[in-house]
Amino acid sequence: MSKARIDVPDELKDFLVVSHCDDFPVDTYYITPAQLEIFQAIVDNRAVAREMRKLGMSYMNSTLLYGPPGTGKTTMVKWIAHKLDMDYAYLDFSQLISGGIFGSTARNLKAIFDFMKDKDCIFLLDEIDCIAVKRGEESQATGGELSRITISLMQQMDSYRNTGADTILIGCTNRADRLDAALLSRFSITKEVPRLTNDQKFEYICQFLDAKNISYEEANIKDYCAKTAIVPNRNIESDMERCAVQWIKNGKEKYYLERIEAANV
Repeated sequence: MSKARIDVPDELKDFLVVSHCDDFPVDTYYITPAQLEIFQAIVDNRAVAREMRKLGMSYMNSTLLYGPPGTGKTTMVKWIAHKLDMDYAYLDFSQLISGGIFGSTARNLKAIFDFMKDKDCIFLLDEIDCIAVKRGEESQATGGELSRITISLMQQMDSYRNTGADTILIGCTNRADRLDAALLSRFSITKEVPRLTNDQKFEYICQFLDAKNISYEEANIKDYCAKTAIVPNRNIESDMERCAVQWIKNGKEKYYLERIEAANV
């Protein structure tokens, strides 16, 4: 695995993780038409951002990905970083506020954006709905702190428009409907990452098991797909791995994919 080109200072390592995704598991990663469309839109927008900079005009290549939990939004961003051979910088807002939402969150946010301004990378703002709720709708218990942090985030994104770096900023959320409208307007692209259809699940599972050299029966896989219409992608992979354990214990005689409710909590 290659070392990331960006060296994160110690004071930011609790919130910002940078890696290089050259070891991304492309053999087992299933790519949907929706993902290919999103990838092409981001690549096209990067070209637009470069041309805008030539004109001396500020522009930010920013994309918001939304969709149900477990649809693989974060993993998709890693795949994009792998495809473009760029460092992957991950900012988890749940971690940023885990020590309490009061006090230093906005200051830490500014320090992170200041550090990232001249970095060429994929910069992921994950779980953005942890802080960027619609102003006026947050709990009284927070004392308006989330609104102040949301404003700070928008200010940092606005200042990011003037950077000369070839950064691709991506936000991920399970609930785009909860986000402040002014924040949504900061993203030049908004795309849904939907659940896999039954046919896509079948192709994904077969691709995964083929890559692992695990023999299976197509009828079993199709039956599993029919019974798991709303099971998140990450739980499907957990099911495959759990059943692989049983397959090994049975002497690798027969792989049988099934869903156990307790395993998908």
